[in-house]
Amino acid sequence: MKKLLFIGTFMLCTSIAFAEFSFGVKAGYTSSIGIGNFKEDINGYNMGSIKNDIANGFHAGVLFRMGKRVYFQPELLYNMQKNDYQFTINDITYDKKITFSTIDLPLLAGVKLFDLKIINMRLVAGPKVRFNAGSLSEFKDPNGNILPGIEDQFRKASFGLETGVGIELFNLLNVDVRYNLIQNITKDIKLNNVGEEIKNSAYDPLNTFLISLGVVF
Repeated sequence: MKKLLFIGTFMLCTSIAFAEFSFGVKAGYTSSIGIGNFKEDINGYNMGSIKNDIANGFHAGVLFRMGKRVYFQPELLYNMQKNDYQFTINDITYDKKITFSTIDLPLLAGVKLFDLKIINMRLVAGPKVRFNAGSLSEFKDPNGNILPGIEDQFRKASFGLETGVGIELFNLLNVDVRYNLIQNITKDIKLNNVGEEIKNSAYDPLNTFLISLGVVF
């Protein structure tokens, strides 16, 4: 057993030693669309009229690539998105503004589909972890006053899948288009004034689309 472990470790270290390594930076546009709708009625708080608007924002960070034609590519990205929408409580329409601030960690496996020297195309897929990094929300009444009795509850982390394609020019400049299916970092809406919670099903999971421009060295 020890001999097999030693051989396996040696082969892994050897493959890493001879693998091709790349490092890069990237930034781009993020857009999310929630699925479903709030359908809870708690003590007269009817959340069924919430609209699923698009949350727009940006992301930026670094990537590390190990391998050539088939490769492993973890990324570390800061992601911020904002969403403004309305909801109804007791036939009164209120405004909500939410800012998602997260640290995203995609762990992707990729393959180079073709390489024409000047241009090549890559396909990637893998799991993704998203960590809350100070997301905030604000609820206002029709007069613009902040409602103190309602607040969002945020997950510490959420999980999902990411896949997409990338175009690489001159083995340097990268353009990526990605699709995510991931839990929203928003969990529940807490009604402090009545001691209840509304389970958040409207934004869980999210379809997230990312368009990035990056440079890999």
